[in-house]
Amino acid sequence: MKKVIIFFLFLFICSCSSQTTGWKELNLNCFKLQVPKDWEGSLPTDQEDSFVGQITGQQIMLSFDCSDRGYANNLIPSVNEYLNSRQWMDFDLINSDKFPFNKVKRSFSIPTSEQRKKYPKADYIAKITYNDNVIFVPVILPGDVKNHNVQVDSTTNYIIKTIWPKVAGKGMTGIYIHDKHSDLNFQMNGENLSLKNEALALQAFKTIKIKQ
Repeated sequence: MKKVIIFFLFLFICSCSSQTTGWKELNLNCFKLQVPKDWEGSLPTDQEDSFVGQITGQQIMLSFDCSDRGYANNLIPSVNEYLNSRQWMDFDLINSDKFPFNKVKRSFSIPTSEQRKKYPKADYIAKITYNDNVIFVPVILPGDVKNHNVQVDSTTNYIIKTIWPKVAGKGMTGIYIHDKHSDLNFQMNGENLSLKNEALALQAFKTIKIKQ
């Protein structure tokens, strides 16, 4: 069933791509993008550290935040982002002299059959090494990481992360952009979008142009 939904979403995005010529451009201070004609942007006044606002249309609301100081939320992490963070590590392990966090070597693997018996909820097993000390730690991914597709792309100037739920209508559809050469970052997201609006949002994300 999930494969059918993903395939339908792919077909819908492809069909939308031929319709963007009838869309309009929203020019919103630090960025611009193409959107369906009935979508509108709203901008609060008196903003300093970040430029925040909303884009709304029929049964859709997308919130955005553009900051030249890196204040925009980076949204849901990819699996690699989560594994490379400290979030899955036990507090005592992080503060252990035996395994100093900044000096250990870490690698991750899918649990073996024996490890699954010992750690039935583990999605990954972390092997942590420091000098001659080695431990294996089960890693359980958070629900939001498990329940979303996260695609990370790179251009000359930006790291771009695109997010959409594995089950349409249940979760976040969003984009996060980080400048490689400065603190500038940007995010836009909506929650629990219909399959149609999810496809439209993903198509609109592709047209975003950051102004610097």
